[in-house]
This record gives sequence, C-alpha cells and structure tokens, in this order.
Amino acid sequence: MSKKCKQPDITQAAVQAAYQAYKLCSFQKYVHIMILVIALFNLLLLVPDLILTDDLVHRTSIVLLRAFFSLFLLAIAWVIRRVKTLYIFSILVTICELVGVIIFLLVFTLYDRPDFLIQTLGMITIILIFFLLPNQWEYKLLAAVPGAIGFFLCAALFLEHVDTMQYGASVTYMAAIILLSALSARNREKHQRGEFISKHRLERLSSTDYLTNAANRYKMEEEADRWLKFCHRQNLPLALVFIDVDDLKAVNDRHGHSGGDALLVNLAGIIRSQSRETDILARWGGDEFLLLLPNITLENAGRLCRRIQKAIEDTPLVSDMPVTCSFGVVPMKESSTFGSLVQEADALMYTGKNTGKNTVQIGL
Repeated sequence: MSKKCKQPDITQAAVQAAYQAYKLCSFQKYVHIMILVIALFNLLLLVPDLILTDDLVHRTSIVLLRAFFSLFLLAIAWVIRRVKTLYIFSILVTICELVGVIIFLLVFTLYDRPDFLIQTLGMITIILIFFLLPNQWEYKLLAAVPGAIGFFLCAALFLEHVDTMQYGASVTYMAAIILLSALSARNREKHQRGEFISKHRLERLSSTDYLTNAANRYKMEEEADRWLKFCHRQNLPLALVFIDVDDLKAVNDRHGHSGGDALLVNLAGIIRSQSRETDILARWGGDEFLLLLPNITLENAGRLCRRIQKAIEDTPLVSDMPVTCSFGVVPMKESSTFGSLVQEADALMYTGKNTGKNTVQIGL
C-alpha cells in the first residue's frame, strides 16, 4: 500500500484481492435467499414426481432424494454466509449445483414413463438457474457442461424410444444455451470488474496524494474527525504529529524538483514502514506531513517519532546530502479539535526548527 516522481500504484494482486472481497460481499447478500427458494421449489417437485411414478420403492427413493437435497441446501445456506473467501464460496455453490444435477438425474432414472422433451426442458431450467446463481462464470460453466453431458448419457441409457431428430435438436439447443449464457456471464463479470477498478481508482484519486501515496488533506480531515469522536467517546488517547523536511530548498537547488519529489516519496515510505496499520499519514503541504496516531499515549508517540527520525538519518534519501526532519507531537485534550491539534503541532515543529532542526518537540 522510488520511482522518480511516480506514485507507487496499487498492485494487480491488491486490485484482485479487493475485487474478490467486493464480489464475495455482494454475493453473500442474497445467495442464501436464492438457495432457500430452490430448496422449497425442490420439495414442490415431489408433486409431478409422484404422479409420474407408480412403483412404491421408486416413490420412496424420490422422496428421500428430494428431502436430502433440500436439507443439504439448508445446510449450505447457513455455511455460505460465513465463508471468508470468494474461492470457498464458489466451490460451495458449485457443489450445490452438481449435487442438484445428480439428484435430477437420479429422479429421472426412477420415473416409470419419463418424457424426453419434458426432461430436456427441466435440464435447461436447471442450467439457467446455474447462471442466475451468484458465482464466477467459470464455475457456472464447470457445473453446466457436466450436467448436460450426464443428462444426455442418462437419456441414451434409460430411455428406449428417443427420436434421433429430437435428441440432436436437444443437444444443439442446450449447447447453444450454455454457450450464450457463459458468454453473457463472462462479459457481465468483465464489465463489473472494470467498473469496480474505475470506481476504486477514482476513490483513491479523491483521497490520496498523487506523488507520495499518502492521504490528502480532505481524507486526513475526514479520518481525524472520525477518530477524534471515537477516542473521545471511548476515553482513549490520541496524538497528532506535524513533520516538516529540513532544508528541502537545498535539495531542490542541487538535484532539481525531481530530486525533491523523490525525497518526499521515499520519506513517506519510511514513515509508513515505522507506523502501525491504524496510523494515518497525510501530505499536508509541499514538504509537510501529518501523522495521526489513534489510541497511543504521548510517551509512545514520542518514541515512534524518534524511531522515524532514526530511520530517516540511517537512510540515504538523496545522494550526497543528509536529510533530516523536524517533528511536533501533541496529545488530544478534552477540548481538542483537529484544527487546534494541527496548530499546536505546527507551532511545536517550528520551535524545533528554530532551535537547531532535526528535533522531536513534544507538547503537554
């Protein structure tokens, strides 16, 4: 989360992980409802099943199969809302689909007088349900193709009189439906992913400093307001650090503005590497940074700043020139606002500059 004057962009792996998390969240919102509807519909199919079957053993077997599948779906509906990865979600949905196909084919073989065209329409309906269920398009195809193949194998083995023309037409139509549904699902997923990436980039641009990849002023003000309210409410400490680069003009004079930009990029990376995940770094001005430290004592905030100070001293940010920073650290008080904290930390930072630079000034 240094190239010369170039913002460290979000990696492809991070984009993919964010997209998968988004898809999992959107899928989980309604998939359990669809599974419960399918479980109920599966039980309602007992009506035509029993009409088409006379043998008591076959009837009992069909009832048991339908009951098992509905209970299986209820269990999956409970589990699927608690999975943490899109991969596991897709596997569970695909298992449901494959089990559904197997139940359909077993019931098909137990009918006394199965009608080929009616069963074909049933299989087509199942395939359409596969492509309606929330899942990745590859997994939908993975369930649909074996299901169709299994259906036509069962028809060839268990039906005595199937018209060749009807059989060929059914194969053609079902293959066309699978192909068109797969292409539609693939294009829809591609479009959704493109929309997600575009929206993600716009959000980053609106809240991130392009050069350093730190938060911008707007984002810092938003986060600071949220954390101040939270820490006040929970009676937790909070500190704000104002960081300013010492003598950036000398770097720009010797290495040009590209050298100064590279310094800022590297500096932001060092500060992030020494900070906690909950800490928020923002570029406040040209060479000024703010570091918001929620739930940290003033003493520990001072230690963190000295650790950052040491890391800056030990890292050659610019060739042939030492680089230092001045720090102003202030704690949140009962009456503190974000604006007052910034003013206090800024004043402390300038006190440090006036007393020799490369200092950590800590308020009371």
